[in-house]
Amino acid sequence: GDQAKSDSIGAYAFSAEGLTVILCTLEDRRVQFWDAQTGGRHQLDFEIAEEAEKKFSQCAVALAPNNSRFAASYAGVIGIWDRASPEGVGKPARVLSLEKLNPRASTITVHSLAYVDRLLVAGYSVGVLGVWRDQQGHMLGAARAHEGAIWHIAVASDGARFATAGRDGVIKVWRMGDRNPLRLLGE
Repeated sequence: GDQAKSDSIGAYAFSAEGLTVILCTLEDRRVQFWDAQTGGRHQLDFEIAEEAEKKFSQCAVALAPNNSRFAASYAGVIGIWDRASPEGVGKPARVLSLEKLNPRASTITVHSLAYVDRLLVAGYSVGVLGVWRDQQGHMLGAARAHEGAIWHIAVASDGARFATAGRDGVIKVWRMGDRNPLRLLGE
C-alpha cells in the first residue's frame, strides 16, 4: 500500500470518515495530509514565530469531526487552521498557549490532542487535561487527569466520551462536561 515516509513522525490521526490521514513530523516541523484513497499528499510548515527557537521533541495533531479545521501542536503551543480558508497554509488562524495564561507554563508540552463534541481536548506533559473552545481561543477548563504525561486521547463513536492513557499506566474514560472519570482501567 501507499506509505507516509519520514524519519521523525511525531503523531498522526485519521479523519472521522477515514479518507484523510494527518501527521506531524518533528525534524522539519511539518504537518502533512495524505489522501487515504489516492496517496496524494499536501504539507505545510508549522509557522509560529515566537516558538521558532524551541526544540520540538513532541508534536500532536487532530482533525475536527467535520474536517473544517485541524489542530497541530509543537512544544506547548497549539495552532488551529481552518481548512477551507486560503490562509490555511502557513500561519494558523488561532494560537492556543498555556504560557499566555501562565508564564510559568513555558516548560509544559502538549502530548496529545483530540476533538470531542466540538471542543479541543489537550493532554499535557504534567498530567493535566485541558479543554479549549478553539474557535474563540479560550480555555474552558483543566483537570488533573494522570500522574505524568497524557500520551493518548481516543474519542468514542458517540463523540461525547473519550479515554485518556497516561504515563502512569492508567486508562480513564471520561464524558465531556464531567470533571471526574467514569471508569478507571489498569489501576
